[in-house]
Amino acid sequence: MCRINEVLLVKRRDIQLGLQRKSRKKGLLIWFGYFTIHDRKTDHDPLASHTYALHLLPEEERAAEALTHLSRWFEYARTKLHHNWSEDEYAFPSLIKVPRGSRKRARGDDTTDARAFANVGIKWCSPMSDSNFAKC
Repeated sequence: MCRINEVLLVKRRDIQLGLQRKSRKKGLLIWFGYFTIHDRKTDHDPLASHTYALHLLPEEERAAEALTHLSRWFEYARTKLHHNWSEDEYAFPSLIKVPRGSRKRARGDDTTDARAFANVGIKWCSPMSDSNFAKC
């Protein structure tokens, strides 16, 4: 496991997606990826790194499947946001102009007012802050 503040500092070059290998049992192709975290909080060696594998999960666990979510995020940024990824950019860039929650939703209302998020922007050269999660 890794901490959210460690994942937010991962750069594009530290993530590899779209890899494949043959299964040992059935010879079927297995799609996978991996990401590497450098300078973890628990490391005593500042040059140490940890690499984690990303695999497709069973249907009931798909909500937590990082492989699919990362692939979709990079594709969305490229096609919809017209962003050309650089290897030195953060995989999870900083969000700017995020509403601070001053407009509370009415209880039982699960729709989000799109106007509240219309001015949110992306700052590609800086990492997302873990405080962005508390603002939304």
